[in-house]
Amino acid sequence: MRYICVISSQAGTGQSLSVVQLLSEYFPGPRNSVLLDPPGTLIDALCREHRSEELRLVVAGGDGTIHRLLAAAAKYDVPIGILPNGTANDFARTVGLKRSMDECCQVIQADQTRAIDLVEVNGRLFATSGGLGLPSSVAIERNCRCSLKRASWMHTRVIRKCTYLFAALHELGRSHSLEVRIENGGLLWSGRAMAVVVSNQARFGVLFSLSPKAVDNDGIFDLCVITDPGGRLREAGIVLQAALGREAVLPGVTHRRLSHARIFTDRIVPFFGDGEILAYDREFRIVLLPQAVRFIVPKRVGAEEVQSCA
Repeated sequence: MRYICVISSQAGTGQSLSVVQLLSEYFPGPRNSVLLDPPGTLIDALCREHRSEELRLVVAGGDGTIHRLLAAAAKYDVPIGILPNGTANDFARTVGLKRSMDECCQVIQADQTRAIDLVEVNGRLFATSGGLGLPSSVAIERNCRCSLKRASWMHTRVIRKCTYLFAALHELGRSHSLEVRIENGGLLWSGRAMAVVVSNQARFGVLFSLSPKAVDNDGIFDLCVITDPGGRLREAGIVLQAALGREAVLPGVTHRRLSHARIFTDRIVPFFGDGEILAYDREFRIVLLPQAVRFIVPKRVGAEEVQSCA
């Protein structure tokens, strides 16, 4: 087995050195390598070169770091193991990785995998949740706040996990209304929206959930459209519902389960996915890619059985 270990220098709180030591302990040998913030082109080249050698990618970071490996992992069918070391770690929690870093290394060594769906937006892939409107603004605001990560108050786990909530509260003072048209073979929805969220799993940003029934391997994604509420109090109420993990049932909130869609907006806007901004455009083509990538997970994830790579 060959392991390529990828570490994000932005994840955690300055723990890169200890993570390197941990990876060297669990995955020793000259065939294995540890890379800090490698470019996507290097990951693609390494996967292409070593894919016949029982290659595994191991990522120490958060959802954004995992996101940067998706294209190569899906293209060359290379499983990804996770050491959750980010702020939200939404994907890691979804697949059952709520353990210590040592226990996550043991899960990777056990080499049990589960294939999940990916969502493609304008040629870019994401694994968790994405969308436009208020959620994109929150992602941008939160990423800006990460520049304060070295501040002492950001070093506590609780504060770091609330950064998306802080960003959402900050964005409530701004208007996120935009004209949206959504098609799925024909007109599906049209009007002014505060947010459009595409979910491949139930939760995002640690606390938020607009589609609690979303599953990452059912061959469909969950689409949630929130009509422009026309008032800050109602907007705040929807954000609070999402933060409490309750499905938004207020009038003007629409849910659909789809395998593809096209979203048109009245101006160029950002579209986020996996906590990163993936595209700026006025038209977004959303396609579900079933069972597109494999992740190394605990032997059982809820009621789901996983398959061995052996």
